[in-house]
Amino acid sequence: MLLRYFSFEVQNSLLLEHEPGTPVRRLLAKATTPFGIYCCLTNAGLNRSDLDSVDHQSRRLSLFDHLSCLYILGRFFSALHLLAVQEGQAETVDHDLKVHTAKTLRLPETVADSPSNKFFRNLVREIELQLDAAKEHVSSLLPGGVPTTFNPWLTLKGSLFSLLDQYRTVLDLQVPFFLLIDDFDQLNAEQQSLFFSAASARRHDVICYKFGIMSEGQKAFLAGDGRTYREGDDYNFVRLDWVDGGLETEDKAGNYVKAVEAIFERRMRISSWPSSMTLSGLLDSWGYGKKLREEAKELALDEYDGLQPSERPNTFDSYWTKQGNAKYFRLLAKRKISHRYAGRSTVIDLSSGIFRQFLELCSGIVDLALADGWSPASGKPIGAEKQNKAIREWSKDMFRSLGSSGDVSSLGRKEHVITSEHLINLANSLCRYFQARLLSDSNDPEVIAIAIRDELPNDSFEKCLLDMAVRESVLQRRSIDYTSKSGGGERLPTFMLNRRLVPQVGIGTKLQGRYEISKSMLGIAATDTEQFLKAIRKVSDANQGSLL
Repeated sequence: MLLRYFSFEVQNSLLLEHEPGTPVRRLLAKATTPFGIYCCLTNAGLNRSDLDSVDHQSRRLSLFDHLSCLYILGRFFSALHLLAVQEGQAETVDHDLKVHTAKTLRLPETVADSPSNKFFRNLVREIELQLDAAKEHVSSLLPGGVPTTFNPWLTLKGSLFSLLDQYRTVLDLQVPFFLLIDDFDQLNAEQQSLFFSAASARRHDVICYKFGIMSEGQKAFLAGDGRTYREGDDYNFVRLDWVDGGLETEDKAGNYVKAVEAIFERRMRISSWPSSMTLSGLLDSWGYGKKLREEAKELALDEYDGLQPSERPNTFDSYWTKQGNAKYFRLLAKRKISHRYAGRSTVIDLSSGIFRQFLELCSGIVDLALADGWSPASGKPIGAEKQNKAIREWSKDMFRSLGSSGDVSSLGRKEHVITSEHLINLANSLCRYFQARLLSDSNDPEVIAIAIRDELPNDSFEKCLLDMAVRESVLQRRSIDYTSKSGGGERLPTFMLNRRLVPQVGIGTKLQGRYEISKSMLGIAATDTEQFLKAIRKVSDANQGSLL
């Protein structure tokens, strides 16, 4: 219901109230709020079960696409009719656009000869008739019905977008249209995916989307086919790590570190914070941790000197590069000290190449510091303890959000049921395994990625699970897959743990290598963490000695 207050009808009345007597078109041209098109598709019966009875999927979707376009255009032209009436007989749009609109709706071109107020009124009536005809056709497809002759032709991606683009130009709008879809969670998965697919074009200069869901009384299920509108906006196939080329590599995707630094500087200017403040200056590093790391390095040097020449790497630097982080975390575990996550590089690493995560994390750190009395005017950095507290809470929030996901299996429209419990189990299983590996005496300890060495049919539980894990950002699909250890040059689908999860088990953010896992082991990880750890221990013990 709240979405209605963002509709054009409400906006129009506010514009007139603000400047009475001024032509609406002039007010609209300088308005800074979007032209809202409010639609409750359930009122149009687009969640009707008879649509589900259409056997052929492409036919079913094209009918829903057509019906949705008609209903949205009906609401849009109803708003324009209101505008035209207020403008009197003045032309709201030119004749050519009227003709184009009539052709799009397959109406006689003569309807374009009417003044704008009558033109839009007639359009609304014709659309109502077309909706009735389309619904009658859907009903005729039910068992016992006699199918009518009907071919849908309107699409959200094509027809709707094209018309709105042209009307925005003619109306001199400085802002985009705002499509408000209410009761969105009442649509089924494939219907939702159709809207997500249209929204994924991201032409926000023309149209923005707001998907309203019920806040009480019913669980909201938002779905899509392989991805959703919110997935892909800032991290799909981002270069995730230094093996892929690095967060600081210059390429067509840009430089992630430079990008977040620029975002930080922009936010500082907007907030009127000291111009001298940098991200490094804002986020203090953990001084005691540096001392412990140096101590671990000295111990590692003694170990290196004590190795047999045949077992010793050529240089200590290469030995420390591969084992140093693990040596540091093992020293912490021995001393029973918790690692403090703090500092510029840590915050950037934890964001996993996801701009949204970087902003959320920085916001959480600053909010906590401000609440504790810190002020940017003081010129002092935010301490490591405050950062660590905010980071760990931010990491916990991800698990909390996973716990509220419910049944997300509809995303992939597969037969298997994937729930939030599966995703939480998978995250816990991998986190605990990676922690055990880091703290073990493994020669390849810093693994936070898995490579799947078995075939993953599209209709398998494991493939559906991986799709959900990527969608919910538990895992991130590597843009460059690892080559199988078994030889043959085969590339295995590889997934990295979202670094946001690592503070839960107190491990590092460095990626070095991957662990090859079978399809069956992946399934166990999502259903029973303890069983997974026992099973993987047997495999690890057999291959390279005890890890767990």
